[in-house]
Amino acid sequence: MCGAVFFLITLVCATATLEPFEVVSTTNDPTPFNTNTSLHPLELKITLLQDKPHRSDRNALPEISLLPLHLSNHPKDCQIYHERGARINGLYRIQPDPSTDSFLVLCDMKTRGGGWTYLMNRYDGSENFDLPWNDYKDGFGNLNGEFWLGLDKMHALTESTQVSELLIELIDWENGKVYAYYGTFRVGSEDKGYGLKIGDYSGNAGDCLAAHDGRKFSTKDKDQDAHDTVHCANHYNGGWWYAACFRSKLTGKYIKGNTSTNQGIHWDLFHPNTYSLKQVRMMLRPGELWT
Repeated sequence: MCGAVFFLITLVCATATLEPFEVVSTTNDPTPFNTNTSLHPLELKITLLQDKPHRSDRNALPEISLLPLHLSNHPKDCQIYHERGARINGLYRIQPDPSTDSFLVLCDMKTRGGGWTYLMNRYDGSENFDLPWNDYKDGFGNLNGEFWLGLDKMHALTESTQVSELLIELIDWENGKVYAYYGTFRVGSEDKGYGLKIGDYSGNAGDCLAAHDGRKFSTKDKDQDAHDTVHCANHYNGGWWYAACFRSKLTGKYIKGNTSTNQGIHWDLFHPNTYSLKQVRMMLRPGELWT
C-alpha cells in the first residue's frame, strides 16, 4: 500500500514538473471553428474521475476533476495562460473566482494575438440550442464540439477583470467570413437577469448587438424581452438577449442558408434574417482599460 501511494505521489509530481500550465487537450484542426480535440499526453498520467452527466444530457460539458495537487488556484482565464507562454489551442482549466470551483474552457491562443476564451461555438448543428433557463445558466454541449459555456461562467469571467473585450466571428454558406469586435463586454449576475453590456464596436459584420445592449437574457421558460406581445425566445427557438425581438441571434436553429423563416442563426447586417449562418463563435478576453 505504501509503495502504491509513493508511486502515485511520484507520478503526480513528475507531471507537475513537466508542464508549466495544464493543457487538458489540444487541437490543430484547420477547419475554423471545428474544435475536435485529442487527449494531451500529460493527461494520460493523471487519474480522472468519471465524467458527471449534466442532468440527463449525454453531451454535457465535461466535468473533469484532477488529483488534489491541482486544487490550488488556477489562472483566471486563457489570457493568463497565453502570457505564460501557451500557444496551443485547446482545453485549459481556469478559475475566474478563487472562491469557486475551477472549470474547463476552450482557449484560442492564435487569433488576433491569442488568449481568447470561447463562450460559444457552432459549426455543424449537432447541438440543440432551444433549451430552458437552467441549461443556459449552467452551460451545455461539448467543449470538443458545439457548446454554450454558461451565463454563470460568462458573468464570472467578465467580473474577474475591469474590462473584457468580445470577438464574434461569422461564416456564411459561401464561406464569406466577417467579424464584430466590442472593446467592452459584460454579463450581469443572475439576479440582474444576466444583462448584456457592450460598447466600442469595430469590424466588418455590422453592429448588430447595439440593439441588445442593456437587455436581460431570455429563454423559452423565462421571458425577459422588451416585446409587449411576443415571447421572443419561445418564438425564435433559442435563448438570447432579446429586445423586441432581435438584430442578432446566434442561438437559433441550425438551418442551411436561405429559409422561409427567421428562426435560424442570424446577424442581419451580414445577411437578412431569412438567411441562417453556417458557423459562429463568440470569444472573450481581458481588454485594455479606457483612458
